[in-house]
Amino acid sequence: MYIASNGILTYLHRLKKDEDPVIVDDSVTISDTKTSQPIFTIDVTDADTTDLVAVTSGFSVMKTAGSSLFSVVKTATGYDIRSGASLSAGSYPLNITATDRCGDTATGTITVTVTNTAPVFVPVSLLTVHPTPISDVTTTARSLYAFDATDSNPITCTVDNTKFEIKTLGSAYGLWLKAESASTLNHDVTAVESMTITCSDGTDQITSSYKVDISDAAPQDSFFNVVPGTAPTFAIWVKAGVKLDAATSPFLVNVQCVDDRSPANIITETFTVPLLDKPPTFVTGIPGTSPSISDSTVTSTSLGVFTVTDPDTTCSITSSLTSVYEIRPVTSPADLQKPEFQVWVSAAVTQASIDFNDQAVPLPLTITCTDGNTAITGTFNVNIIDEPPVISVLPAIGTAINDGLQTVATILQHVQRDRQR
Repeated sequence: MYIASNGILTYLHRLKKDEDPVIVDDSVTISDTKTSQPIFTIDVTDADTTDLVAVTSGFSVMKTAGSSLFSVVKTATGYDIRSGASLSAGSYPLNITATDRCGDTATGTITVTVTNTAPVFVPVSLLTVHPTPISDVTTTARSLYAFDATDSNPITCTVDNTKFEIKTLGSAYGLWLKAESASTLNHDVTAVESMTITCSDGTDQITSSYKVDISDAAPQDSFFNVVPGTAPTFAIWVKAGVKLDAATSPFLVNVQCVDDRSPANIITETFTVPLLDKPPTFVTGIPGTSPSISDSTVTSTSLGVFTVTDPDTTCSITSSLTSVYEIRPVTSPADLQKPEFQVWVSAAVTQASIDFNDQAVPLPLTITCTDGNTAITGTFNVNIIDEPPVISVLPAIGTAINDGLQTVATILQHVQRDRQR
């Protein structure tokens, strides 16, 4: 600026001080499942607005201290805090520094609180009562129930009844009766064994109750008959219709012989009958594939039947989507020695959970069957097909119109429907 004074031009030079940027301290809370994504937009201001917009002239925002679980990334409109590929519960203060194009800086603290996500049972509601009683003469370890639990962190599952234990079955878990050295079952003392299954990720835990009925073992002699042979021999026979369980092996049979001429002459011996566990096998239906099923299906639907060899077998779906599909036993199988099971779309199905576009097709289900001692697995494929859109309210003939030069007019309205769109 020039000012005339006494004929002399004086130049006044005004200097304006550059303003420092400002970062607003703030905080954000997220769950440990919010990985690899923007979680917070940093609030940065600067009185010199040109400093903010002239990013290419040197304005920048960066993390100068704090957890390596988080980083600062530039976006089209500013700067975000982004989470890493894995997160652990805790509080993480991040020191953020902003530098404008004049080299002025400001620091602020953004505190990220990560909350833990509790484990989830699969299926969400576990069985609470064992389907069959266990004899109180059981002396061998046996598998009782298979289940799964999911979490973003490692999971540990335990049971609070010392006669039982939890074993890892691949990616799943199994409730087992311990072997004789650690298990003492007695119907007369405890007719029902109660316990609580607990799964923890180190921070949160989930629980489910479970009960096992303990049956009073019948005298083992009642399973067998002594049949006279050619004198002086006898044979020991298994009675027709009795049910033998390898978990109670060995059977001890008391054999008593009396001299019919001298009844006082009695001898008694014990005969041992070892029982071998014959594991179940799939007879028909596994591996199997369902008929084509539309992804618009939202009702309980039977998909197929399979058969196993052991009448003591119970089956369940142990892969994902156990809330969408389920196993139902056939109440009257053709052969009682070969139980039959049906694979069903459960009543809890939704269009989103059976959508053709959101999962592998055909969808493989892992089916686990156990006789209480040995578990087998097989695959059943659900053949989901895409439901095509349907045009409705479309008459064969539209509204008549005159020939010649036309103006805009509606001659037909129709509706196109696709439940997945």
